[in-house]
Order: sequence, then structure tokens, then C-alpha cells
Amino acid sequence: MGTAVLSRRWKDLWTRVSSLDLDLSSEVPRSKAFDFCGFVGRVLKKHRNLNALRRFRLHFLQRHLDSTVWPNFWLKMELGPGSPLEVIDVKFEPNVAMVTHCAMRWLPESFYTLKHLQVLKVEHVVLGTAAQGSVLLPSLKVLQLLGVVVLGSDSLSRLISGCPVLETAHLENINSGEDMVTASLICLKKLTIISCTKFPIVVEAQSLEHLHLQYFCGELQFLGCSKFPCLDSASVDMVGSGISDHALIEFLTQISNAKEMSLSWHSIVRKFLHFPFLAHLPIFSFIVDFLTDDSCCVSDASVNSQ
Repeated sequence: MGTAVLSRRWKDLWTRVSSLDLDLSSEVPRSKAFDFCGFVGRVLKKHRNLNALRRFRLHFLQRHLDSTVWPNFWLKMELGPGSPLEVIDVKFEPNVAMVTHCAMRWLPESFYTLKHLQVLKVEHVVLGTAAQGSVLLPSLKVLQLLGVVVLGSDSLSRLISGCPVLETAHLENINSGEDMVTASLICLKKLTIISCTKFPIVVEAQSLEHLHLQYFCGELQFLGCSKFPCLDSASVDMVGSGISDHALIEFLTQISNAKEMSLSWHSIVRKFLHFPFLAHLPIFSFIVDFLTDDSCCVSDASVNSQ
């Protein structure tokens, strides 16, 4: 398509827009997908080293494209620490086989030191060796990692620890080789962990208000407080967890102040009778009666306290 004389005068507007929303979520022919990649590459090239972009969203879901032919267009974003970028939302197709081999999915090194970044949501990307270096996201309040592959011995710990004012953390289907993930998150208010690999998570989060664990297979340890004074809700499903009885008792003691609590039957409710510190919950007497009644059959269910 030709470019009119008038439209040429507007071509620099690409470098001045504050928000880029690039979405190819629906399946399209290979040629159309490459056209999209070329367009995105040209747009990002114009944004290189510029200071207008505040919100960047890229959703690229194409199952039929082989990872070896994907252009790594988003790596062209050479953002300095002083970039005004506040929101990053990147989502790729959940094809596990191609994740670590596709350069397009590796989080750019410049993303780890953005001073003004407030929201980082990434899905099916790789936290590579860059995350083992300097990580400082002093303004980040929301961190969402879904289906992320973490390379390096402490990349995930460095990323989380580099967010001193983090308020919301969502970790789901994280594949990490770390022996233990540790972080001090004194501002953390909401923590969600779903279907994570079996690695212990040790966090300091005295301000926690909402906790959600689902199909969690690791061990979660909180430091710095015996109980959470601000905890409003706790939903815990530790099916298949290898957590010891001692660690489980310590964990449940810490969350026993929750105003609302949901516990799975699988690994917790059968031990409920051994936790007298939970007696203040309205549901406690019901569970005692239920579990001591021979006519009752404990099955897959949840216990809710309000």
C-alpha cells in the first residue's frame, strides 16, 4: 500500500503514542502472522530509545508457527531504566516444547530495571540469565507470572526481591530449578500460588491480606510474624503436597487469624482435629462433628468459614 504525502507527515506519531496494544490471539494463516510480526517490529523499532510509551501489551497466540522461524521483534525494545513504561502485558501460546528454544520468549534484559514499571504480567516466557544480574523494579506493585520457565539458580528470587513495594503476586505453573525461593515483601497484600513445581517458598509478608494456594505442591514458609494481623481471606488447597505435619501446623497457625478461610479436605481437614488454635472459626465445631460421625464419608470437598 502506498503512503500519501499527508500520511507521511503523521508517521512519527507512532513514536509519540503512550499505549501499544498488539494482539494476534486468533489463529490466522502463516503469511498473516508474519505480516503481523513485521508490523510489530517496525513499530517497536520506531519506539527505540524514546520516552513516550507507558503501556505495552503483546498477545501472540499462534500454534502453527515453528519457534525457529519466529522473529524476536520485541527484543528490539531497548528501554533504559528511566523509561516511563508503567504496564507490560505479554502473552504467548502455551507450547512448552518451544519455550526455552525460542528467543522471542526470553524476557528482555531491559525489563528488569525499569524504574517506573508498576504492572508486569507475562505468560509463557523465559526468565533467562539476565535475571541473575541486577534486578530493580522500585515501583512494581503487580507481578503475574504464568507458565514461566525460570533459568538460573536464583533468577526467580532475584526478580521478586527486586520489587520492594510489590502488593500483588500471582505465580502459576512456574518451572524453576531453584532449591528455594526467598523474598522480603513487606508491602505484599495479595499472594496467589497455583500448581507450582516442588520448590520451597520463604517470604516475609507481614501486611498480607489475601492468600490463595491451589494445587500447590511445595512448602510455603512465612517469616517475621507468628500470625497475620491483616489477613482477610485464606484459601488453601495443598493436594499432593509433601509438606511435613510440623510445617503444616506452623503454616496454619500463621493464617488462623483469617476472617474467611477455605481448606481442602485432602491434606488438611483430616488433620483438623489436631489444630485447636483453629477453634475460633465458626466452622470448627461443624468439622469436629462431621469427622467424628461414623456415618459421614469424607470426600473431595472444601470447608468454608465466613
